[in-house]
Amino acid sequence: MKKVMMSLILLSTISLVACGTNNESSDKDVNQQNEQDSANMDVDEMLSFSASSEKEKDMVRFELTLRNETEKDVTLTFPSSQKYEIIVSKDDTIVYQYSKDKMFTQAITEETIKSNEQLVLEEEWQYDQSLASGEYDVEIHLLVTEVNEEKVDAKKFSTTGSLQIESEEATDTSNQEEEIPEDMIKNVEVTGDNGAYMIRGEVHGAIGTLFYEVEDGHQYLIDATEIPIEANNKWTEFDIEISISEDKLPTNGALILFLYNENRSVQLPIQLELFQ
Repeated sequence: MKKVMMSLILLSTISLVACGTNNESSDKDVNQQNEQDSANMDVDEMLSFSASSEKEKDMVRFELTLRNETEKDVTLTFPSSQKYEIIVSKDDTIVYQYSKDKMFTQAITEETIKSNEQLVLEEEWQYDQSLASGEYDVEIHLLVTEVNEEKVDAKKFSTTGSLQIESEEATDTSNQEEEIPEDMIKNVEVTGDNGAYMIRGEVHGAIGTLFYEVEDGHQYLIDATEIPIEANNKWTEFDIEISISEDKLPTNGALILFLYNENRSVQLPIQLELFQ
């Protein structure tokens, strides 16, 4: 009876050990398979690349983005300290190349992108305002040669597009300054009588501050008064309403309105009424 019991215990032990060996082998196979799947993963599945160009006033901002789509860190290898190239051209003539006149160390460099994070590279181009207006071709290349020590096709991290540039000559003519005229006050008309007058006209904004005063040849009936106008290089309409009490009007002579700027380099006398 004791022999039978010993046999049963021994058999159970052997079965238990065998079962444990099978589980370890299965886990090892799964891990190896995961590593193999990761090694076989295509670069397009591991990394997503995008690039953009945006015009801001007299400059263009370029942005390159490479995102790690995997659950593990990814290491990129570059052949030198130059990590990207940007070329802008028109009709096959290059007008901008990022690397031109720049010095780069020739040592191999690396960048590591953590899981589900991204590498963002930015560059600004202050373009020449004399460039002709029109559409320009843009090439952007991220100069990655290896991903996780595996060689990759450089074309996987390259893109092309276009960029619209407008020269200074092509800007909206409504914002351009007009030529400053010699006569800065024009088309002045006077209506009214007996001390009540309405004066309308046009003044060029380049005159600066516009004033008026009224006199009768002997004394000032209205002292220097500013006429509000918009300070620009365009023609602006103005109107003045004048009221002078009858007891101050001349009995014999002319009532004169003077229009002038601050330093009186521009002066225009206007007869309001002649009294006789």
